Order: sequence, then structure tokens, then C-alpha cells
Amino acid sequence: AGTDRPPLDDLLTEARALHGSATMARQTPIAEVAAALERTFKALRDGALPWDVALRGVVISAVDDLKILVRAVRQWSPADEA
Repeated sequence: AGTDRPPLDDLLTEARALHGSATMARQTPIAEVAAALERTFKALRDGALPWDVALRGVVISAVDDLKILVRAVRQWSPADEA
């Protein structure tokens, strides 16, 4: 919540799992977003990226978009891929 640093190890584990699952299921757009989150969490963990309000917003938006994409995967459209 707020600007507190998130539990990076947990988030990294979840992003890595989603990345792998999406890759195996050949859901490339989902795998790409999950991989980007994975890279972000690694950079945060390693101190290469600071956690701030702007990054918090980006991460929340990415997670929200992933939720929508995963729910819509069976009715995939070109708009979803974009």
C-alpha cells in the first residue's frame, strides 16, 4: 500500500511463473508483459531501479491489464494483442 516497497521476492516468483505458463501456452502477449514485470522486479530487488509513486502506478496498471488479458484469452482479438 502507498509507497511502501512491495514484497519483491513474492512478486518476482509470481511474474516468473506467469511468464513461464504463458510461454508454454503460446500466449506471447501475456508472456511479454509478465517478462517485463519480472525484469522490473529484478531491477528493484538489485537496487538498479527505485520504487516510487510513478513506478507503483505502472506496476498496478500492468497487473490490471494482465488480469483483463488472462480473462479474455479464449476470445482473443487484435485489440487485445495491441
